[in-house]
Amino acid sequence: MPRYFLTGLKVEGFRGINNEGDPLAIKFKKEKINSIFAVNGVGKSSLFDAIHYAITGGLPKLDNLHQVERSQDYYINRFHTQTKGTIELLFQSDEATPQAHTVIVERLEDGTRNVASPSGHPDPEALLAGLNSSFALLDYHTFNNFISNSPLERGRSFSTLLGLDVYSDFRQAIKAIADTRALNTDLNIPVLEARAKLQNDSASAALVKTGNVYKVILGKDMGEADKLEDYSLEILQSLKQVKLIESDVAVASLGNVDFGQIVKTIKAAEGGLIKTGL
Repeated sequence: MPRYFLTGLKVEGFRGINNEGDPLAIKFKKEKINSIFAVNGVGKSSLFDAIHYAITGGLPKLDNLHQVERSQDYYINRFHTQTKGTIELLFQSDEATPQAHTVIVERLEDGTRNVASPSGHPDPEALLAGLNSSFALLDYHTFNNFISNSPLERGRSFSTLLGLDVYSDFRQAIKAIADTRALNTDLNIPVLEARAKLQNDSASAALVKTGNVYKVILGKDMGEADKLEDYSLEILQSLKQVKLIESDVAVASLGNVDFGQIVKTIKAAEGGLIKTGL
C-alpha cells in the first residue's frame, strides 16, 4: 500500500481564514522539511486546524468546550457569506510512478461534513483516516497534554508520537498467540488432536488389512505404503486370471470392482454346474 504525502493545501471560510473567492493556498515539498511562518493573526493556526479537521473530523480544542459555548459556531468563519468552510488537500504517493489525488472536505453551518475526491480516489475518507495518527499529525491538544502529563504518561505519549504504540499492539497480540493454553482453548486443539489420532489409527488398521489381503491373493508381502496404486493394479490383474469371475472384474481399476457381485457369482457356482462337474 503506498504512502501519501501532503503536497498542497487550499483553505477558504474555515476558522480564521476568510479570503472569500480567493482561497489561501500553500504548497509543500514531500522530499523536504516544510515550515510556515508569518506574523501573528494571519491564519497559521487556522491552516493547521484545517488539516487536522480534514483528517480527523474534529478539533479537540473546540470539541472539549462546554456545550453552552457552542463550539460548532467556531468552525466556520463568521464573515464568509457562503456559510461553509472548504479545505482542499493535494496528496502524492511515494510510488516509483507517483499518484496524485485531490480531496475536498466541506464543513457546513449545521455541522455536516462532506468529503469528495475530484481526482477520482475510490475512498477519500479512508485516505484521510490512514493519516489519523499522532505519528503523522501532532495537534496542539496532544502536545499540551504531553507537556503537562506525569513522567509515566509522558513516556507512553512519546511512544505514540514515535509510532511505537502500533508495534506494542503487535507485540501483545503475538504474546497472546504464543500462550499455548489460550491457543489450545481458542482452536479446540485437544479435540482436533483426538480426531487426528483416530483417523491415523483407522488408516494404520486399513493398511494392515490391505497387506493381509495382498499376501493372500498374490502370495507375497506388500512393500512400501506409497505404492498402493501399483498394488491395486496387481490385485486386479490377479483377479482377472480367475475364469469364474473374469466378467465381474472387467474394469479399469480395483475401485470399480463390485465385490458383492463376485460373492454372488461364487455362491451361484458352488451350487451349480462347476461344483457338480457337469
